[in-house]
Amino acid sequence: MDFYMTAEKEIADLIDSFYKIISGSKDQPRDWELFRALFVQDARLLPLKALPEGIVSRSFTVEEYINRLQSFLRVNDFYEFGENYRIEIVNHLAHACTEYRAKNNLNGNTPLKQGVNLIHFINDGKRWLISFMQWEDTTQ
Repeated sequence: MDFYMTAEKEIADLIDSFYKIISGSKDQPRDWELFRALFVQDARLLPLKALPEGIVSRSFTVEEYINRLQSFLRVNDFYEFGENYRIEIVNHLAHACTEYRAKNNLNGNTPLKQGVNLIHFINDGKRWLISFMQWEDTTQ
């Protein structure tokens, strides 16, 4: 398998791991150590929200994001799935545009939310890591 085919699979697996870690019932513990290992040390996560007065965003470190998400996951079942990955790789850099769908019931058909992610990756010579993640819900 050539470098780009292998890299594309590794990146898709990394994105899938992100979703798998944050997904589960409110009683299910999450593997936050594995979650941290998906990112470079100074990675940023930046959700966007469209409001009538304009676009609002806030940048989080991985630790800030975990703390914010844990509060929600302690009281809510949450299952998020990625789909339609479009991955582009140039040497040790890559980015992916993905769509996501979240539900509060694993067997439910009605999405809680859905949206798009833009994710940037670097390869440190050993593996691919997330350096930046930005997303926007497309449903309100």
